[in-house]
Amino acid sequence: MPEQEITREILAKIRALYEKDPDTAAHAIREYLEMRLSDRDPAARIAVLKAVRDAIGIPESRPQAALSDAIGVPEARPQAALPDEVMARFVRLLLGERAHQADLSSEQVMEKLAGSLNTVFDSLNEMIMVMNQTLGRAGFGEETIRAVIGGGLETEESPTTLTGYLGQIKQAFLVAHRAFQKSAHAKVQEILAELSPNKIESDAGSTLKFGPLRKAELFDLYTDAYEKVFKWFSSPRFSEDLLREFEKNVQKSYSKEEVRS
Repeated sequence: MPEQEITREILAKIRALYEKDPDTAAHAIREYLEMRLSDRDPAARIAVLKAVRDAIGIPESRPQAALSDAIGVPEARPQAALPDEVMARFVRLLLGERAHQADLSSEQVMEKLAGSLNTVFDSLNEMIMVMNQTLGRAGFGEETIRAVIGGGLETEESPTTLTGYLGQIKQAFLVAHRAFQKSAHAKVQEILAELSPNKIESDAGSTLKFGPLRKAELFDLYTDAYEKVFKWFSSPRFSEDLLREFEKNVQKSYSKEEVRS
């Protein structure tokens, strides 16, 4: 078939595809051209496409708009963004305005971004795991942040939301803060109770001593009580007792949080 007839045939088909569905015309035209020119070598394909372009009169600045005008149909609405464009937009949304200064479509930038995100995700997973182990909740919330995000993309009914996963960090700080306050208060109360004048006087019991002798006896009892408290505070027992009290208050706080939720 002469080249002019092929050109007219292709132009007619392009017009028909645009009139049928402008939104999908680009893809449909590409498929049609691949099929129609499949029996020609690359040089012949290029020659036919140049002939089509020249026949329509497409300027290089706005080829799609010129093509629409030439075949007598409205300009097609923008097609879906190309993968590189989608990725560049995603990176800008993620990193902010400073990302505009980089070539976001380069493989090097993508590798750096992937490495940074992996570091963030791994650090979050490790922090939450250590946090739960330290607070006596080993095995709780074992989902990784990747699994949580992936589950949220697959379904809106993901068992663990990203907000809930990250909320563990806030909850742990609040629980630890309250538990430490209660634990410190309890231990100081024990110290004050041990050094209480009423307790020392009670330990002294009934005695026939009066005046300075009575005061000397009470002072000796006070000295003994102080040394007892000081030895307790200086030994590993104080830290162990404080830690046990802290763990007990953590469990109580988490139990209350779970009841409220």
